[in-house]
Amino acid sequence: MQLVNAVSGSTSTTNKETSTSGSYTVKSGDTLYGIAKENNTSVANLVALNHISDPNEISVGQKLKFA
Repeated sequence: MQLVNAVSGSTSTTNKETSTSGSYTVKSGDTLYGIAKENNTSVANLVALNHISDPNEISVGQKLKFA
C-alpha cells in the first residue's frame, strides 16, 4: 500500500470525474488539501465524510466521497 502525505499544500492531480460522480480515487501525489480545493470543499469535510482517522495519510487507490 502506498501512502501519500494527505494535508500538505502541494498540488493534487485533478480527476475531472469528481464533480459528476461525487467521489474521487486518490492518485500518487494527491493531498487532501488539493483534492478539497479542486472540489470546493474543506479538508475537515473530507475527513468527516470519509471517516479518515489520520488526515496526514491517505492511500493511493483510496476512494473519497464528497456527499
